Amino acid sequence: MTENAAVFAELHLRGGEAWIGLNDLMEKGSYNWTDGWAVLYTEWGENQPSEHEGGGCVSMHQDGKWFDDKCADKKKAVCKYTSETPITPPSPPEGICPGELENSNQDWKKFHKHCYLFETKNIVTWSAARGKCKELGGLNSDLASIHDIQENNFVVENMEGTTVNVWIGLYQQTDKTFHWSDALPANFFRWAPGEPLPDEEKCVEIYSRKSMQNLEGYWNDAFCNVNRGFVCRAEQVQPPDKPDNPDTKCPENWKARGDSCYWFEPDSLVAWDTAQEQCQDISNGKANLVSIKDMSENAWIRSKYAELTFLPHPHDYWIGLFKAGPLISDYKFQWNDGSEITFHYWETGQPSDTHGSENCVEASAESGQWRDSFCTQYRGFVCKMTAGKGGLTGGQIAGIVIGVLLGTAVIVAAVLYLGTHFGYIKKPKMNDTKFEEFTDSRSATPTPQATRKENGSTEIYQNEVSA
Repeated sequence: MTENAAVFAELHLRGGEAWIGLNDLMEKGSYNWTDGWAVLYTEWGENQPSEHEGGGCVSMHQDGKWFDDKCADKKKAVCKYTSETPITPPSPPEGICPGELENSNQDWKKFHKHCYLFETKNIVTWSAARGKCKELGGLNSDLASIHDIQENNFVVENMEGTTVNVWIGLYQQTDKTFHWSDALPANFFRWAPGEPLPDEEKCVEIYSRKSMQNLEGYWNDAFCNVNRGFVCRAEQVQPPDKPDNPDTKCPENWKARGDSCYWFEPDSLVAWDTAQEQCQDISNGKANLVSIKDMSENAWIRSKYAELTFLPHPHDYWIGLFKAGPLISDYKFQWNDGSEITFHYWETGQPSDTHGSENCVEASAESGQWRDSFCTQYRGFVCKMTAGKGGLTGGQIAGIVIGVLLGTAVIVAAVLYLGTHFGYIKKPKMNDTKFEEFTDSRSATPTPQATRKENGSTEIYQNEVSA
């Protein structure tokens, strides 16, 4: 954001609009920088990107906002040179939609990194539609939020043929502003002419292709208690490729996943530094604020965090990503446990670095997406450490001991049988034995003892005799 402000200030002095390196020429709707850097920040203007007359290339206007314009237009340009290696985190692989693991017959459709479910046969109120989305897609699902024209077009294309309008997740709060039910930023709108109206119509629908001629795909605010179709939206998640390791041993109240142990603190709100200190304290220095390696782990953490709170709406939580460097100008994001950054899940417009001092990262308890924040804010937190390997239980030890004893007894019996049967062990013969008498100091009765000479040694066998 500070870089955008610097370019904006210079452009404001010079006047006019200027091209920047963002474009979607490789894939419509998928914007990339020409120098290969990952798109970690955007500053779109209202209703942008619009793909107006084809669009494709992005320019900065005099208010500092970005607009999708025709590449053939003539404008000034802003060039940049840097010796830094581009940050190009690998994109998460395509994931799965709700119901896929259970072989559900739900017809979720994939678009970019999300899943969409369209229901136009069973019409319900806005609140009932949201409940249906939660029921069908779990905590991961809500009424659809829409963030650009490509996503809106995808929704409209999948409504083709229906005569009913569909609910989306946009609704009006008491302050008269519109928000998404999944708590994502409301950064794109597609209102029909004259909408929204300043009345009690507080929920938003999309006009279908057949319900309103020439207005299909545009948005209308409506009374929340009328019946409409609806569209749900959920994150794609990775299959659970890291089941709990049966040998993993975590301390009491820690949760195991793969080879790691996790501590969840959803109801104790602290600053980022304090959260890191508490992770160290409860683990004897072994744990840090959580580092996240992939979408599957991110989704599991968010789901488990929501399960463990006592509150109806869990607080957002700190993760271990933060910004640091020898100088403020050199600050870069890094995991506090030193692990490599292989995955990120930023909200749209994040990291924003408001006032240049949002140096710590929190995750949304609703969506699992990340945003940079002031480190002094109070949040819940999640800790992570490498698990120890479990020792043997008392029952396992007893079983091993019994097994060893039984095995030993079988081996001894077999050796005695084979040795006796094949002559390796000889039984004493009475005709090879002579008796000698000795007096037991404890009894006047003579006790017979048999001796046998063999290879110069003497073996003694105790024999019972009748009185």
